[in-house]
Amino acid sequence: MGNLGRFRPFRCPILFDKMGASPNAIAANRKTSTIYVSNGGGSSVSVIDGRTGTVTATIPVSGGGLDGIAVNRRTNSIYVTSALQNTVSVISGQTNTVTATVPVGFQPTGIAANRKANTIYAANVGAGTVSVISGRTNTVEATIPVGSAPFGVATNPKTNTAYVANLGDSTVSVLAPCPN
Repeated sequence: MGNLGRFRPFRCPILFDKMGASPNAIAANRKTSTIYVSNGGGSSVSVIDGRTGTVTATIPVSGGGLDGIAVNRRTNSIYVTSALQNTVSVISGQTNTVTATVPVGFQPTGIAANRKANTIYAANVGAGTVSVISGRTNTVEATIPVGSAPFGVATNPKTNTAYVANLGDSTVSVLAPCPN
């Protein structure tokens, strides 16, 4: 089996309150102990108190087809993709309301936030691109071509790098700062 290092078995599973229709993505703000669940079939985001497991709010998000969700814990902002509307909705974690809707590429799915750079990356599966969104202005700063059917995104705030999993051609694209 190999060395599992510091792996420890999980404790007993906890079942949270009932979510909205078709919960399909989840993100946590460890700073506020709040969990956010995108409900693809219900056009909403469920807000869960991570300490109690209680749903504390349900945020309506227009458009439907909600998919990916990401949190910038530094700004307490939540970002959720709508593949049907080709948008990213920005939610304030302070007020649990949608504060902006950002048009992006065709069929955004995966999303990730770089808290250090306050930059958000949305993978547009139908366009083969990634939309780079400024968290300060909530506008698209760039649209970058990547591999076929980009689906998942992750960031490394220390290196200011984003990684994109391309479902269509089984590749990973690396979005890194250009050297000066």
